[in-house]
Amino acid sequence: MSNGKAKETDSLLPKTDLTSGTDEKLSENEEGCLALACEPIINFYKANALLFGIIFAILLAYIYPPLGAIYFFPEITATWVAVVFIFVMTGLGLKTEEFSKAFKQIWLIYFANFTTLSLFLTSSLRFLDI
Repeated sequence: MSNGKAKETDSLLPKTDLTSGTDEKLSENEEGCLALACEPIINFYKANALLFGIIFAILLAYIYPPLGAIYFFPEITATWVAVVFIFVMTGLGLKTEEFSKAFKQIWLIYFANFTTLSLFLTSSLRFLDI
């Protein structure tokens, strides 16, 4: 005799294969629970990824100082690489709509750059009397 309630409880229990002796668990329920449990953690990490990166770098520097003092060549990484990284990260923060609007007005950008360059060049040459 089987009713709907018995089928529901049977589907929640792990299935046992009597020939091999291993439990085959329901992966759909586990994946659903795992996704529900991890989703807030992943969202929190995505919102605060920069903060976690900074904390990780500080802890790594505290645990093993020669890593940054010797192996990463601080005279190069602290100047050039850091500046390039900051500019790239700032550039990635631009919205594509803003970039496409600016690119549509490329003639205005060329005009502004050309006039600025020519005005400063001529004024500095006249000021220096060259």
